Amino acid sequence: MNLQQRLDDIIAEHMEDRSIMMTLDVYGLNAGNVFFRNRPEVFRLLDRVEEFLQFTDNPLLEQRAFMELFHLDRDVRRMTQVIPQQRLFNSYPESRFDNNPRYCYRPGDLLIHFAGMTLEDVAKEMRRYRKAMLKTS
Repeated sequence: MNLQQRLDDIIAEHMEDRSIMMTLDVYGLNAGNVFFRNRPEVFRLLDRVEEFLQFTDNPLLEQRAFMELFHLDRDVRRMTQVIPQQRLFNSYPESRFDNNPRYCYRPGDLLIHFAGMTLEDVAKEMRRYRKAMLKTS
């Protein structure tokens, strides 16, 4: 992981004056790691996401609800900065998606998002990454 990367730098370079910044992943918009500005419009949107009860059986609950609102509502699209380079702040472990470099962690990425993994698998992956980081430090 890149311990030198500052979140303020990512925001300054990519977020512009938008209220929300998120990346694209293999499923579309990714709600796993999101930047939200402290603005009333964001809180209203989060309330709307919560109201999307028709997606409660979907394993991508809030992500699916946000994607639906994004596609239906021009104001949601206007306030959201979508970053096509997922790995900017949302890399998956190399064990996922056949280690596809578009989605999976590479040295220098900001973080690793252990989305959809069991607790046991997360612990295993964290031990592996910790070992690798200790070797390079």
